[in-house]
Amino acid sequence: MADPVRPCQPTSSPARSGRGGSNTSAIGASHTAGVEARYSTSTTRNLRTAVMRGWSVALLGTGFFAGVLAGVGVVFWYQGESPPAVQDAVTGAMRPPAPHLPDAQGAVAPRHDSNSDRVLTLLREGRVEAGLNALEQFERSLDRSAHSALREDVLAEIRRWMENARLEEALRLSRAYQDRYLHDAGLLGVLADIYLQLGRAEDALLSLFEILDYPPSVAVAQTTRDRILTLQRTHAEGLSRRREFQALVEFYAWLLNLDPNNDRYRLAQAEWLAEVGEFERAEALLGEVGTARSDEAANMRARLGLIEAGIPVERQGDRLIAEVLISGRPVRMLVDTGATMSSLSLSTLRRLGARRTGRTATVVTASGVITAPVFVVDEVIVGDLTFPNHRVLGLDLEDAGVAGLLGMDVLGTTGLPRL
Repeated sequence: MADPVRPCQPTSSPARSGRGGSNTSAIGASHTAGVEARYSTSTTRNLRTAVMRGWSVALLGTGFFAGVLAGVGVVFWYQGESPPAVQDAVTGAMRPPAPHLPDAQGAVAPRHDSNSDRVLTLLREGRVEAGLNALEQFERSLDRSAHSALREDVLAEIRRWMENARLEEALRLSRAYQDRYLHDAGLLGVLADIYLQLGRAEDALLSLFEILDYPPSVAVAQTTRDRILTLQRTHAEGLSRRREFQALVEFYAWLLNLDPNNDRYRLAQAEWLAEVGEFERAEALLGEVGTARSDEAANMRARLGLIEAGIPVERQGDRLIAEVLISGRPVRMLVDTGATMSSLSLSTLRRLGARRTGRTATVVTASGVITAPVFVVDEVIVGDLTFPNHRVLGLDLEDAGVAGLLGMDVLGTTGLPRL
């Protein structure tokens, strides 16, 4: 290490005359030159030392930062290294996998956007099999939620085709999709809509019944049952308007085959069997109705008995209305198989000129047990049956919406048993 440099300031002294003066000047000049040379050499040496130290520090710093950068590079290289390529589902060519992004919980979930674009592009090009093959291929490489989203994209594409009146293409794609995903409730619902637009109600119903075989949830099952009920009623009303009664019999037989425990279908088929005159088959079906719908079965038996007796009957919801001639005037009466005696409203009795007998009878009604006056009318004609001077009860039926109740005193004579 060089000695520290001490600054030397040459001092000037007054010039001396003679030899002493000149020698002193020479010695001073020589000393000054030596000091300057020494100062210059020392400064150069110190500068060189400082530069070397700077380079050493720089090299050490460079090495440190280079190491840090190299480590960071290794980490990024490790984390960013591309996984091996996968084989394309359609062309067989090797391609990089779909990019991954972190989801809301920080887990890595594959995006399906590019996958969806690929599948939908193939479908839009008319390459249905290729598109569905790609969809199946992605099922093996994507997680369940991502693949479910991809399938929803395909169903949305089918709906777009329906909206654009491409029904046959939508049907072809839906059937091909169903071959791969047999119990997809979303697809079966879309398929039902396609069949309805094509006027194929029974095929639509069949698709809805398939949902009930493997319903994904209770809510979906209930929604599907509601759709089936609405569609069944709409289709039946259309057949009834066209008076295709035999087709109605076959329609409800088909529904019963799909849903054997549905007494609603059993009652409906019995009704249309009676309409085409097959009373024995109708009675047999009513015998299979469970207790939950026993009241409806009773009303249906009453209707069958009236129809067989030639008495015209009209159904209003759960009620049966029969048109009866009383004292030569038509009167609409509610069929009441639980009533022992027929009755008329007080206003109807006055209009018909009925005679009061002075007697009363105890009657059980929905309001409780009451005492009702007994009247006599000239004549009651029901179908081919005539009942002269027939006794009836007088009741307040203004709120019932009917003129009277046709009880078992008349219905029993038609061969209709008490129910």
